[in-house]
Amino acid sequence: MEEGKVFDTNVLMRFKAGMGGKTTIINIVEYPKALSYNLEILIPNLDDYNRAIKIMDLLLKIGQPIPAADTIIAAICINRRLVLVTKDKHFKQVSLVENGFKVEGV
Repeated sequence: MEEGKVFDTNVLMRFKAGMGGKTTIINIVEYPKALSYNLEILIPNLDDYNRAIKIMDLLLKIGQPIPAADTIIAAICINRRLVLVTKDKHFKQVSLVENGFKVEGV
């Protein structure tokens, strides 16, 4: 797996034990089975939460909010310059308010 990518829950569900990469603690809460994978688990910090608040505020202003947990996942990726790999199309809305957000569909 590429080092610059973070795998969302819907992608982790297709993983097999022993596969590696990065994900967030939020994804682990959503899909605990991923603990058996060889993943680096990213934990949000204060900068991530502040950025998530900014993202949600901007998305609300344009009438396109996404789930709060997903704004935190996006913020983690933006702050660490990582690409989010997901099947969730609503993450594309973050790109409308954050130029530095990179998302890749599978």
